Amino acid sequence: MIKILAQIAFRNAFKNWRHSLAAIISISAGFLSLVLFQGYITDVNRMYEDGYTHRAMYGHLLIENPEIQTTEGKARPEDFFITSEEQQKVSQFLADNSYDVKDTVRFLPVTGMATNGKNSFIFVAMGYDVDAGARVRAPHWAWEALYGLPLQVANDPQGVVLGQSLGFLLGCVPDKKNTRMVQNYGYVAEDRPFTCQKDSVQLTATTVTGQLNAIDLNVVGLIDGGYKDIDEKWMKISLENAQTILNTDKIQFQSVLLNKERKADKFVKKFNEFSKSQGLKLHAIKWYDHQIADVYKQIKSLLGIFQTFIVTVILTIACLSVLNTVVKSVKERTKEIGTLRSIGFTGKQVGYIFSLEALYLSMMGVVVGATVAVVTTFSVNQAGILYRAGLLSEPIVFTIGYDFRAYFLCTLLLGILAILASHLATKSTVRAAVAQNLTHV
Repeated sequence: MIKILAQIAFRNAFKNWRHSLAAIISISAGFLSLVLFQGYITDVNRMYEDGYTHRAMYGHLLIENPEIQTTEGKARPEDFFITSEEQQKVSQFLADNSYDVKDTVRFLPVTGMATNGKNSFIFVAMGYDVDAGARVRAPHWAWEALYGLPLQVANDPQGVVLGQSLGFLLGCVPDKKNTRMVQNYGYVAEDRPFTCQKDSVQLTATTVTGQLNAIDLNVVGLIDGGYKDIDEKWMKISLENAQTILNTDKIQFQSVLLNKERKADKFVKKFNEFSKSQGLKLHAIKWYDHQIADVYKQIKSLLGIFQTFIVTVILTIACLSVLNTVVKSVKERTKEIGTLRSIGFTGKQVGYIFSLEALYLSMMGVVVGATVAVVTTFSVNQAGILYRAGLLSEPIVFTIGYDFRAYFLCTLLLGILAILASHLATKSTVRAAVAQNLTHV
């Protein structure tokens, strides 16, 4: 009997093609709106996460002295740096767990004054292991230079790359400004020439012992600091040069990129147990749980509120549209319902037929919506539409991700919605007398 009811429902879906077309359009429009918006949000989150994990070289977790994040630690961070002895123990632990570790990078930030002989500006430099950093930035960000060369390619022991805004202040400008440089998936690996009034800059900073120290470095490239206010101060140098300026063999923190991200929690726990057993004042923490991710969390929270609002509006419109279409279709077929009941079909069986018909129509609408969504996503991603997002210093390409989890959830949601709407619409009709159904105008 169920097979017969399913066949009748399938036949009705095509026989009443005008009503079916309206339902399919309503469902596909709702599906398309939901998955495209969710795809955009997914792609924005992916971009930020890739920025932290690879572009900023933070990997999956950071190792540091947790006291450096306290008020005292922020006032005198040099007192909480990781010593060379501690670095050796960390390196031994990472070597013993090399099957989980893909790469690791050591960091030492430096702040001070940069001058080209004519003008001086405040700088914030990130000293890091150059070759290891390039491996962690791969595949998209191994070449991070907007103009000139990355540090690992320049292979200059005294090299420095400047944020392009800081470079402009220090007299370094591109020979030809490229307005199509975007930061979604890295830059094309080619030397885009730039010219400096002076090829070197002098960095002056206070050492960990309170003395003034200076070093001359050669400008080999211009990079993007990410945010406008950071780009005016940002530069990257080798860890060795950072340690020379500060006159120390210590580092501030170390990042670890794992082979499998899902093992991050287990690896953090394992390292912290090791650190405690060795009497080290160090701990591991995922970058997302660290203070460096505060800006990203704020952005994600804002996107979450925006997402909830937009999805609620889209769902409300989709629900009303589908409900109105299905109800109208059922009411206009009241005589058909009366005919089915007059030849022996029960009210429950009639409701089952219309529910199955609604399910078929919702699946057709989903197929149409998914097809249009895939084509639209591909077309938009190929169009290369640029836009500036908030505080970012460089434009980004408007792209939409393929969030297949959203595809599945929307299919489930719209299917349930269509069946529920059909059930509500047929409920009152099948309760009426057969004669009333047959004489319905």
